[in-house]
Amino acid sequence: MPEVMRLNKVGSFTMTRLGKSESVIGQFIKAKHKEHGISFEASMLKLLRMLPKVLKYLPGNKAQDARSYMLAFQYWLGASSENLRSMLLMIAGKYICRGQVDPSAVRDPVVLPDTGIWHPMAPHVFQDSSAYKAWYDTHQVPREYTSVPPVTVGLIVQKSHISGGDACHYVALVQELEARGARVVCVYSGGLDFSVPVQAWLTRGATVPDVLVNL
Repeated sequence: MPEVMRLNKVGSFTMTRLGKSESVIGQFIKAKHKEHGISFEASMLKLLRMLPKVLKYLPGNKAQDARSYMLAFQYWLGASSENLRSMLLMIAGKYICRGQVDPSAVRDPVVLPDTGIWHPMAPHVFQDSSAYKAWYDTHQVPREYTSVPPVTVGLIVQKSHISGGDACHYVALVQELEARGARVVCVYSGGLDFSVPVQAWLTRGATVPDVLVNL
């Protein structure tokens, strides 16, 4: 775990206990690493998706403080203005001005999948290359345009720009490439390791590109 993460604290919950044997969260991360050989980052992402649903039903301040931390982490990873607003309202309502924040104003975190195939005009993120190709051929590329197979350009992009609504440069590049006659497939990852989406969708399947650009 990065040392700076050990400084995180919400109420009675602190990240400094994750490495200790009595920490349930720490035991979960160690078990996942031993079982699958996955990184700390991947273990935390799995934990973030599962643990808040369980802690919701456990009594006691420690369990609820741990849940608040996990939810705050989800909001932060989502990075959109709506997620950040809900994160601040949740923390304020529970730890700063209790009883003064309307619970209905705090929305559930909206988080993209850890990896996926993204297109600015698509209705959602794709987890299957065949589904993406079917959507692309039907809705994005004119029928007469597909008579001659065009060049397919693969783009590796950052999840943070997409989830945070800061993807204008990606949108502009996709539109320019398509305007010049290319097909485009964008994959992203939430971390710095892009091997999973690249191997899953850009080296095999229905969206293998002719050219690959790492942005």
